[in-house]
Amino acid sequence: MRLSRVQVRNFKSIDDSAPFSIDRVTCFVGKNESGKSALLQALYKLGPVTQADANFDPLVNYPRRRWSAYKERMAKNPDLVVTTWWELDNDDIAAFAKTFGPNTLTGTTIEISKDYSNAVRYNNLPLDEKQVVARLVRESDLYEEERQPPRIPRTRLTKVSKFSLLSSNSRVRTSLN
Repeated sequence: MRLSRVQVRNFKSIDDSAPFSIDRVTCFVGKNESGKSALLQALYKLGPVTQADANFDPLVNYPRRRWSAYKERMAKNPDLVVTTWWELDNDDIAAFAKTFGPNTLTGTTIEISKDYSNAVRYNNLPLDEKQVVARLVRESDLYEEERQPPRIPRTRLTKVSKFSLLSSNSRVRTSLN
C-alpha cells in the first residue's frame, strides 16, 4: 500500500488541514508554529514504531482554545484526528483476492482513520460484501438448508408495515383494510 492522501484535524495547532495529496516526495513549507511538525506527529501516531507513542492524549494534543467545549462531549463523541487514504498495489490486490476471493475488490483505495478514543478504523473497505459472503457460504461446512438465505414470512402485519408509507387513498393500502 502507498499513502496517497492525509487529513489531520483537532491536533495541537491544526484545526483542519483538509485532505491533501502525498506523493513519493512531499515537502511541507510554512511559517514557524504553523503545524508542519504537528501534522507529521499526528500521522506517526497512526502507525508508530513503539506502542508507547501510539495514543492520542486529548489533554495534551487537543487544541487548547477549544478544549473546554470538547471535554464535555469527548467520551461520547471523540473527534477524528487523522484520516489517511492508501492505494493498493498489485501485491495487496492479489492478497485480497486470495483472502476474499477473485473479483471481490471494488476499488483500490482504503481509508484508515484514528480518533481521540485511539480506535483505528478501516472505513470504506472496497469489497463486494455479497460476493464475499456467498464465497464463505459456498466454502463452508454448512448443511444445505443452512446455506439458504433466511425467509421472512409474508403476513398481513408485514404487508401493512411495508405499505404504511403509502398515501391513505392508494389502491394497495385500501385493499389491506
